[in-house]
Amino acid sequence: EAGFGMVTYRKGGHLGPRWQQHFQLVFLQRGTVRILVDGIEHQVRAGEGILLAPGHLDEFYFSQEVEARHG
Repeated sequence: EAGFGMVTYRKGGHLGPRWQQHFQLVFLQRGTVRILVDGIEHQVRAGEGILLAPGHLDEFYFSQEVEARHG
């Protein structure tokens, strides 16, 4: 299964915790996101990306200052 899309999160947006079901490439276009993967913190800024693998517990904390947009 493969998909592609863009999503915008409000200032201070939050997602999860959730179990990652598939590979997911998160490329941040605007803002920042702090992602916890199995409790390990990863910071991603605009222009950066991260590849998430299935079978892990993920939680996303988006920018407090600006809307965050990723694809």
